[in-house]
Amino acid sequence: MTNDTTWTKVNGWSKPRKHKKLELGELQMQWNDFLAIKASQRVVVLDPVCLEMLNNDHLTALMLSQILYWYTPNDKGQTRLGVFKNGHEWLVKKRTDWINEPCRLSEKQARRSLEILKENKLIITEIHRFNCFPTTHIRLNIEVFLTTYFECASRLFLPSRAKTDVGLRGQNINRDYLTEIYKVEGIKGEVTDTSLPKNHENSTTFIPVGDSEGEAVTGGVKGAQMSKRLLTLKMVRHFTKCYERVRGVDHPILSKANRDKACTQLDKWFSGDTDLFERAVDGYFNTEFKDCDYRIMHFVQDGILENRIFEAI
Repeated sequence: MTNDTTWTKVNGWSKPRKHKKLELGELQMQWNDFLAIKASQRVVVLDPVCLEMLNNDHLTALMLSQILYWYTPNDKGQTRLGVFKNGHEWLVKKRTDWINEPCRLSEKQARRSLEILKENKLIITEIHRFNCFPTTHIRLNIEVFLTTYFECASRLFLPSRAKTDVGLRGQNINRDYLTEIYKVEGIKGEVTDTSLPKNHENSTTFIPVGDSEGEAVTGGVKGAQMSKRLLTLKMVRHFTKCYERVRGVDHPILSKANRDKACTQLDKWFSGDTDLFERAVDGYFNTEFKDCDYRIMHFVQDGILENRIFEAI
């Protein structure tokens, strides 16, 4: 875990950058949700949100995108990171190794990009012996990374913001270039209506990533799909928080398969109606069930949802 305040150089001066302190369980849940979203997308070399975070520094954004690739599980659900030290998984890369990665960074470029990522507290590096030689070990500073990533993703997708803004290093960002990236890149899946109810705009619990018609600022498939996915993940997270408040214990960690099933059911029955969802959840926890553990996989059963929605309408 990091300190509440990290330091970022802006225009040659240092100024403090505040990061919200997250509890360990909440941080792990957000990280699992983030990896689930990344795993559902086609593999791309450059993540536009990373480009947003680093103010069009393409080389450093390429390196960060490649590090994210190594953090996502493979087709068998296993980690791609092969080194575990001091309670963390590490990516082991010499500066000369980055030329062989898809980002194709030279040793000089890799050194510069690593320094920028460390300067902004996005990664942590340590030197350990690997194959008998001292080698750089790299891991994401997950708390700072997630805070910055979702902050920049919100700026990128929310249409109310101007097309040019100031990012992590205090430079202007050309958002039109990012728009073109999202027009080209899509994700697998059916395009469906993701419209939100009118009263959703006043909600303080759920914050949509797209606009009121469910499309991202790009108007492409990827923005709409990510908007729907993030909304249903927020619903899942809202349920687990209610579970923790009512039961007094943490909700068991969901596997990716169960999380996907829960998201599918919530989208099927609620279609983005967060007010109806909240009333259904409140009614669920106020109902006495026989031999029930009150976990979300029980809640999302068709029969349970139908009864709870009927009572909530």
